[in-house]
Amino acid sequence: MSAPSTRLVTPEFLLLWSSAFAFFFSFHLLLPILPLHARTLGIPESQIGLIVGFFALSSMTVRPWAGWAADRYGRRPLLITGTLIFLASSLLYGLSRTAAALLLTRLLHGSGMGCYPTSATAVVADIAPPDRRGEAVGFIGAAGSLALALGPFLGAWVAERFGFPTLFATSAAAATCAMGLTIFLRETAPQRRR
Repeated sequence: MSAPSTRLVTPEFLLLWSSAFAFFFSFHLLLPILPLHARTLGIPESQIGLIVGFFALSSMTVRPWAGWAADRYGRRPLLITGTLIFLASSLLYGLSRTAAALLLTRLLHGSGMGCYPTSATAVVADIAPPDRRGEAVGFIGAAGSLALALGPFLGAWVAERFGFPTLFATSAAAATCAMGLTIFLRETAPQRRR
């Protein structure tokens, strides 16, 4: 009987890492721009702050449910749901013309953030060697950090050079890339949980 592999960087891990990068890149492209977009629509500063904050409220509310659902129904459905929500939200930002529409889009967008990272962390726990799980979570977190390092700058550049519609389309393209990569991930949730 051979010993279990302690190899961390596998094709499956690289696929998850790439998907996570694209997912977070989709989000971070919009990070500095949404308040500016809201201002161009004539939305007051106090309402812009509320709109921005509702993303976190939505994400926080969805995460416990997403963890339960990832255990009950599998990791892949939640990963795919998160990427689909990010895709839809990116497009809806471009169609939103009122504070109420932006707020609803922000709530939807936040729910995607509740689904994907919660399930991705569970996938890491499933596929990483037990004695390297912390390291694996760190590498997946680094995908988000790299997206944060690149996304705001590139998002601001795209918005300034090509306008908000192109930025929202770019964010949607990154979410589509994340979804495309996620589709190739195998289900990792233990059978007994589903």
